[in-house]
Amino acid sequence: MFEALNTFLQDYKNADTIAVNIINLSSQEKLIFNEEQKFYPASFIKLFAAFLAQKKLVDEKDDFIKTDIQDAIKNSLKESDNDALSLLYDYVSETSSGSYVAQEYLVFKEKRNLLTNFFQEQGFSEQLKLHNKCFSFAPYGVDKKLFLDQGSNQVLINDMQKIFFLILDEANGLLQFMQRDGSCYQSNFIFQALNKNDIDFFFSKAAWTSTVRHDLAYFSYKQEEYLAIFMTKDLSDKEELITELASLAFIPNRL
Repeated sequence: MFEALNTFLQDYKNADTIAVNIINLSSQEKLIFNEEQKFYPASFIKLFAAFLAQKKLVDEKDDFIKTDIQDAIKNSLKESDNDALSLLYDYVSETSSGSYVAQEYLVFKEKRNLLTNFFQEQGFSEQLKLHNKCFSFAPYGVDKKLFLDQGSNQVLINDMQKIFFLILDEANGLLQFMQRDGSCYQSNFIFQALNKNDIDFFFSKAAWTSTVRHDLAYFSYKQEEYLAIFMTKDLSDKEELITELASLAFIPNRL
């Protein structure tokens, strides 16, 4: 059923700026495009941080910390709050942002790589990098030093498939914070491509900056379940592109 989208992708002149991973979980039909292309994940990293924070909370004894982290998980996924993400990073890596102290930096750097190391040990790609928080403007202090040393975060689109399936299998309580409907969802993403009367449920996480725009959605549409992931970069002038790509996948005669 993905022929129209596949044809578009094969003919697209800037193919290295788009990656797609769609699975019909009912029929197992798949479309995977550009699976080796590296992307800056932007707010997609909140899925990784929330998963590890939820995992760590199982052994948390402090009721205040437990409540605070649960609130941060909710706000990082539901509202895409960067301050909430910052707390989750500090919690799972046992680090904190601040000024640069030379003798402590190597310990900080090692701990921040915990996220990358954990997921790579779970079979994620060797290209995966998850050491940086999201910042509204730019990193400062020790976070800036880490960025200069190790560069930006990066993922492959198949990494996003893997983290979602981990959430689905081991931490599906996180889905409640990703539930969307037309009244609370940003425009120009997957949701806008679908006929709303045919949606039974819809969970998603969007991510964007001035240079990248992504969406991941798990939903039931026309009584079949899908996981759909679209990632784009250097196409900030094409804000409706993800909706258009999703339309080709799910309503190929619409455009």
